[in-house]
Amino acid sequence: MRARPEPIYFVRPGDSHGKSAYAGMAVPSRRVRADCARVLVKILYHHRTLRGDAQGVHIAEMIRAFRTRGHEVLERSLVKADAGARRWGAVAKLLRGPLYEIAEGFYDRGAARWLAREIRESTPDLVYERYALAMSAGVRAARRTGVPIFVEVNAPLAREKSEQVGLRFPRRALRGEVTALSRADRVLAVSTPLRRILVEEGVPEQRIVVVPNGVDADRFRPDRDGASVRRELGIGDAPVIGFVGWFRSWHGLDLAVRALARPCVPADAVLLLVGDGPERAALESLAAAVGAGSRLRITGEVSRDRIPDFVAAFDVAVQPAATEYACPMKLLEYLATGRAVVAPDQENVRELVTPGSDAELFAPRDGESFASKVGALLADPARRAGLGEAARRGIFENGRLWESNARRVEELLAEVRAERGGRR
Repeated sequence: MRARPEPIYFVRPGDSHGKSAYAGMAVPSRRVRADCARVLVKILYHHRTLRGDAQGVHIAEMIRAFRTRGHEVLERSLVKADAGARRWGAVAKLLRGPLYEIAEGFYDRGAARWLAREIRESTPDLVYERYALAMSAGVRAARRTGVPIFVEVNAPLAREKSEQVGLRFPRRALRGEVTALSRADRVLAVSTPLRRILVEEGVPEQRIVVVPNGVDADRFRPDRDGASVRRELGIGDAPVIGFVGWFRSWHGLDLAVRALARPCVPADAVLLLVGDGPERAALESLAAAVGAGSRLRITGEVSRDRIPDFVAAFDVAVQPAATEYACPMKLLEYLATGRAVVAPDQENVRELVTPGSDAELFAPRDGESFASKVGALLADPARRAGLGEAARRGIFENGRLWESNARRVEELLAEVRAERGGRR
């Protein structure tokens, strides 16, 4: 039997105020062992989100990853508790259009003063901020106090909101976005296409680093019990095409529904949509129209803890469409669970997979191409197994873990400190 290795210890240097809970202490890091020169730091994580969707998952996972690696994390946000989230959600629904944009500006001004006070009191080594539209509070507070600031960007929000919901002051939103990101020490973009868009907007290229999303490979594992989900839903041994998410028009789920009616897809195949959303009624109507109503299963909202078991019930996991600058977390979760994956052939997806090796890619928005890939995999269990094994292996080989992202932040902080001549 191999002896369990002793944990490696890292020591955080004390700061001038001596307020860090970790200052001068030896703290074990049992899961990440390759970087012995690392020192522990205190991170103030600021965001402005209700944490009710994929945004909340990303925030929680990054905080968990930082803490797993031994760092102290102080979460500072608009709302933390579920009850508070519901109240703020109700307020947000009342503030439509220009009123909401104005309210965002007022929040940001107050948040900058509040955050500066928080930084002075807690003396973090780094401010890590998840960018939201019209938010420069973290950058202004960090600049005021001299602390390094990293801003994580998941979408070009000024452009996205203008196109999807409309903005009353789009130029001001874009100008504010560029100004805030340009003043950050580092901007962490989740994909290369997003990085390119930010550069085109005017953010200095040298400040932007691509850091894709990650996955918790301890939760999303091939040995999760998908059989219990199949029994629960009455699916039995039927071939299952699966998707997890909030049903929006840009997810392209109509391709998956229409695929059920194509001859290349087995007549007994079931499309399992795990989640809910505004497109649900339209998808149910479409399934009925193509004669596949009985083969469409929609679960409604499922708790985050149960999602890995639902993914394990899929024979083929699908990403019918993806915004060209996004980094779909669901795709990484499919891969980590060892599912055979079908996704659109575009740059941001190719950053996460190797076509033909750990996933099958189809021509974007091409229903025939999509159905052909899905049908071929459903007919070939050995091929599905091979893709799944390579997918799981690739998660580790390519560092698609939240802890890998936390490690990258450590490396970037070391770079910034070197640029500052060793100062905070």
